[in-house]
Amino acid sequence: MRKILFTALVVAVVCALSALDIHDVSTTGIPAGTTVKVEQMRHAAKERNSRMTKKIPVILHTDLGTDIDDSWALIMLLRQDLWDLKMILVDTGDLWLRAAHVAGILKVFGKTNIPIGLGFPTDHPMTFKETLDGTELNDYSGGVFEDGPGKLIEIIEASGEPVTLISIGPAPALKAVLDRAPGIAKKIRFIGMFGSIRFQHDHAPGRCAEYNVVSDIPAAKALFAAPWLDAFITPLDSCGCIQLDGERFHSIYQAEDPALQLLMTQNNAREKFRRRPVPPSASSILYDTVAIHLASTTRYLKMEDMRMSVDDSGMLKEDPSAPVIHYAVGWTDLPGYQDFLLRTLLGKAGNSVREE
Repeated sequence: MRKILFTALVVAVVCALSALDIHDVSTTGIPAGTTVKVEQMRHAAKERNSRMTKKIPVILHTDLGTDIDDSWALIMLLRQDLWDLKMILVDTGDLWLRAAHVAGILKVFGKTNIPIGLGFPTDHPMTFKETLDGTELNDYSGGVFEDGPGKLIEIIEASGEPVTLISIGPAPALKAVLDRAPGIAKKIRFIGMFGSIRFQHDHAPGRCAEYNVVSDIPAAKALFAAPWLDAFITPLDSCGCIQLDGERFHSIYQAEDPALQLLMTQNNAREKFRRRPVPPSASSILYDTVAIHLASTTRYLKMEDMRMSVDDSGMLKEDPSAPVIHYAVGWTDLPGYQDFLLRTLLGKAGNSVREE
């Protein structure tokens, strides 16, 4: 807020002074040298506004198609104008079905120029594949790259600035990236949804072996040990209790927006797959939305810097030799985040800006 107020003040002063004839000191009474000061203020305001409006390069790594929260997270990401989405890397499970799900959502947003990369196939379940009609990848101009890790490396190495990498699924493809290009971590701001420290699902006390970690423990070990330029992680401590219910969920479920209608179609199919009532009265736990949020701001969150690694059972443990990572361990304002999430999904929220 202070940044915004400062910018507004600078712009106001520059506009007021620019309205005067600053070269005619005899009529304005402005002291000599004011021209230089005003030009400096104008330049500073221009640079600050440029930084605030310049889009940030980002890559999303996801297992979209298994749990529904990845779809919520991708739509949340696409609603925020601050991102320059460079690529989506799908990993584990049926990669072509995941790519089709991603392409279907991107088509709704008119963003069919974004490359989709394929990671490593596994037998992870697909819970709403019947929502696909088989045309999602037809004429998809962004391309589908079978060597997804290679495409990610290519994009990051070609970037003239650090790239934000958001990972919201088991990460064998990211381990491949780190193995093939060990130095690339220094060019990446890493944001992840991984692990459990003091709490687990539904804020139950005690840690657990969280799905994204235990599904590929060697990959998780690599992520927690990598020398990222910077790293933020939301474990279950913060993301394991995020749901929209009541009027918040009703606003999403009844929305006429095409992206949200597709989301609710997927959501209903996922509920049927799990033999739950349709229509539901609330969302499932929206773990991955917190990673999208954390990529741009720590607002509403309680943060702690810790050194942690992954043990052989998939549990997080304190490790003084591990890199420092910023962990979202809880909430300072959970209802505030739920309202912000709702506004973002409905397209009614402004851009998030990282709070330094």
